[in-house]
Amino acid sequence: MANLIYRLGGEQLSVALNRRLGLPSRRTLIRNGTFININATIGAIQQSDFITNIRNAILSASTTPAFSGHTVCIDEIALQEKADFDSKSQRVVGICHQHADAVNLTIRDAESAIRIAESLSGEECHLGKEATVIAITTWGNDSIHPVLAAASCKSETPAQIAAIIKDAIRSWSDSGAKHKLGPIWSVATDGDATRRRGFHDEFLKHKINELAEISQLSIPFGDVRLLPGLNCFVGDECVTLDFDPKHIFKRKFFYFTFIMHCL
Repeated sequence: MANLIYRLGGEQLSVALNRRLGLPSRRTLIRNGTFININATIGAIQQSDFITNIRNAILSASTTPAFSGHTVCIDEIALQEKADFDSKSQRVVGICHQHADAVNLTIRDAESAIRIAESLSGEECHLGKEATVIAITTWGNDSIHPVLAAASCKSETPAQIAAIIKDAIRSWSDSGAKHKLGPIWSVATDGDATRRRGFHDEFLKHKINELAEISQLSIPFGDVRLLPGLNCFVGDECVTLDFDPKHIFKRKFFYFTFIMHCL
């Protein structure tokens, strides 16, 4: 609550409520709070973006997740459509990652800033409408660790969004996290149509041989295979696809209501 008050109301409101209501001060929040620092993607998404954030935000953290299976989650958050300047990299942030290769985002002089403005005006690149956020969550606890934040103009194709998730899974292995913390078991998403199509092609392409390769239970696989609605298709390395149940139920309810209305 105190952190939210500081973010929304600023230093003066935080000090006033600290004195009046006894809420934690800003200094107390900084001293006792846990902060996760990730590098926002500037330009096109690279595998190095994932590896850097995995090592900084997860492997180098004071408390790391226990060895278990993990899920890659992807969603978007709304952004204020504007460009900004990152003094550390001397580059412009806020440009969509899909078309960032069309312009040099490094600011060296006034001419380079003018070229970026002209590229935006000519729609060679765009300001990000949303941020594509990818995070890793661990089975068995509520921890979640962001590993990517990239501005997006929502123009990805299904194949492109599937390739981004494959880079995230590959980076989990290449960074050493798979060996230290456990493998990726699944990919989770909501009802976004583009992601559903891309993930369907990528993570429903292999059929498990009666679940014998992934099941650890001594059960008759022939009977398991006959369970109605059981999805026996997976992606590479047996990664499963998890859609948000809320969106599945909402979609089915919409079609049911539409059919009943037509009747």
